[in-house]
Amino acid sequence: MRELYFCRHGITDDLENGIRNRPDALLSPTGHEEARRAAGILMARLVVPQLVVCSALPRAIQTAENIAEVIGYDPDKIVQSELLNLGYENRSKNTLI
Repeated sequence: MRELYFCRHGITDDLENGIRNRPDALLSPTGHEEARRAAGILMARLVVPQLVVCSALPRAIQTAENIAEVIGYDPDKIVQSELLNLGYENRSKNTLI
């Protein structure tokens, strides 16, 4: 059986300064740490991804790269998707499941 895991990007410098939704926002040091912790959770669950896909937004790429580094996934194999605004914005995880 195949499983699909979603991971939201880590916190950005902008968000820490009260600025929201700037497309070129970068992860803050906290955001990088959040991504590495998410990778640790995947490792603890023995998840070995066959494919990692992320948005083409810098914060999403940084998050995926952090996760890839921790889990041993080749960052050059990360697929960047231009698809944005898929309807997940401002919704709780309970409404998505």
